Amino acid sequence: MKPTRVTDPAYLTWIASLPCCVCGNTDGTVIYHHVEAGGMGSKCSDRLTVPLCHNHHTGDEGVHTFGKQTFAARFGIDLKAEAMRLAARYIDADEKGWPI
Repeated sequence: MKPTRVTDPAYLTWIASLPCCVCGNTDGTVIYHHVEAGGMGSKCSDRLTVPLCHNHHTGDEGVHTFGKQTFAARFGIDLKAEAMRLAARYIDADEKGWPI
């Protein structure tokens, strides 16, 4: 059975408000990056996203430039683990009524 895709525009806005998870850049170029493909032309859950600046998304040092394995080796970051950590932080804060 295929898992249900979580679509959450508020979550994506929150992710894009965070600093780049690689360099900490906060210059306004940070966007969210889905860390997995959903398969068969569909997107993965919005909860599997990380904040990346332009350079680390599609720029010269980007995940789309290097590919996931080279990117992970170069920067020492597991994007899926980071996405899961951020989702847990968001869900925990929401359940406790804390502002994000």
